[in-house]
Amino acid sequence: MRKGYTLFETLIVTLIFTVAFAAIIVLFARINRGVSFWSATIDLQEEARRAMDAMVRELRSASSVTITGGTQLTFNTPTVNSVRYYRCSATNRIKRCVNEDCCSNANGSVLANYASDLDFCWSHSDGTCCAANKTACGTGCLATCSGSSLLQISITTSETVRETPLTTFTLTEKVKTRNE
Repeated sequence: MRKGYTLFETLIVTLIFTVAFAAIIVLFARINRGVSFWSATIDLQEEARRAMDAMVRELRSASSVTITGGTQLTFNTPTVNSVRYYRCSATNRIKRCVNEDCCSNANGSVLANYASDLDFCWSHSDGTCCAANKTACGTGCLATCSGSSLLQISITTSETVRETPLTTFTLTEKVKTRNE
């Protein structure tokens, strides 16, 4: 008598291995997706922090700071005039440029990618924040605005990974402009 497996036993074993293999593939796919989201979230935070660090470092020695529309900042430093920080909505990048159109791909240096928002305002001791220039703050803000040298910067980054939007990351910091 020959020993071996019947066709039915072979089919059952094949089915069990197929189900186990499919479960392993699904597990690896979910782990890969989670790692992709985690990595992209870290990238968003890194982009915002890198841009904020560069801006704060340079703005500490700024003078003649002008905020345009709350989203663009122009200032002078002891070595360079007409430095501008700007978020290009076409590319979602925060750029630094000098006397140029920041949004042009060839001009300026990129401070951050994935930037969905960039805001500047003059922060006051009463908790208000004025996005206008110090000389044009308006009636409710002019008294505190003209004496403020505390500039508030807010950067928001966001990205879509595998057609799923990630949670946005917002970083806000205040910097004292020493020469203002």
